[in-house]
Amino acid sequence: MMEQETEKREAVLGEVLSVAGMEPQALSIRVEKLIQIKTDKIQDLQFEVIKIAKKYNELLKYFHQKMDSLGIGLSGEEMEFQPIKVPDYKLATHSSLKYFSLFLTEEARAVIRNKDREVEEAQEMAEIDIKHVTQQIKHLQYEHQTRLGEMKAEYMTQLKMAQEDHGKQEQELLKDKRELRRLLREKEEMIFVSE
Repeated sequence: MMEQETEKREAVLGEVLSVAGMEPQALSIRVEKLIQIKTDKIQDLQFEVIKIAKKYNELLKYFHQKMDSLGIGLSGEEMEFQPIKVPDYKLATHSSLKYFSLFLTEEARAVIRNKDREVEEAQEMAEIDIKHVTQQIKHLQYEHQTRLGEMKAEYMTQLKMAQEDHGKQEQELLKDKRELRRLLREKEEMIFVSE
């Protein structure tokens, strides 16, 4: 009986899915996502209830302290307001860091805010330092390229001058060589003529 009813429901679901043009896996994924969204929302709302209950209890405690400081002592039965008790298991179900912020004192929150501010300032200073160093590097690269160009031009000029000097020296050496050959031939002719 139970199996027949389950089969009927599966058949009806299959028809609805085919009419809608959906795959059973797609429906399953969508349902799981929806359940997760709803679960997260429930946890957030539970957290908000805990947060409000804590604030209420703090306010009630402050009220008692103020009444005591004014000399008006009220017992728990005389007061209409009672602290709200929140079970610990509800606190443990919310794994977010929001839970821990409930227990931070105002002084601890101030320290955290100051540290956050210091971190932000340090990040800003680091960004400024990075920009400054980047600008210095670009400037040094520009100076290096300029100096490199100047040195290249200077060395090219020196190379041309050295080539010209070398060419002149070579011409002079060739001229001297011709002159020495001419003198040698003249000497040989003189020796040949004198024999």
